[in-house]
Amino acid sequence: MLGMFSQGSQVSDVQVADYSMRMALFKACPWAEYLTRAGWTSDGKYVYAMVLDRLQQRQAVMLIPPSSFYDYEGKGSCSPHMQCIYEETTDLWINGVLPSQVWVDERRGLVFFMAMKDSPLESH
Repeated sequence: MLGMFSQGSQVSDVQVADYSMRMALFKACPWAEYLTRAGWTSDGKYVYAMVLDRLQQRQAVMLIPPSSFYDYEGKGSCSPHMQCIYEETTDLWINGVLPSQVWVDERRGLVFFMAMKDSPLESH
């Protein structure tokens, strides 16, 4: 479910609408058991969702456009397009809930993280 908020000229003019997905996330990833993280991309154009299997050996990051959601009256786009932008499979255990935004690509030997320019130990 996605919540959309809009505000008019007055603070009391707040509108809240709930939206649901046309195609279930777990239908796109039938092996997934857990939703470990979700949010908006930094540009605000997409919703992302991280899913993990029960054995914690497979995870994926799905990119979901807002057009994949509809409101309770059925209004909204009919475009249930989701895209897998990252998938990891391993014989070892994947820690799907990390204390910070750290991404490890074991196949390519890369670690991705966000930090400040002056020190990788800082983040604000």
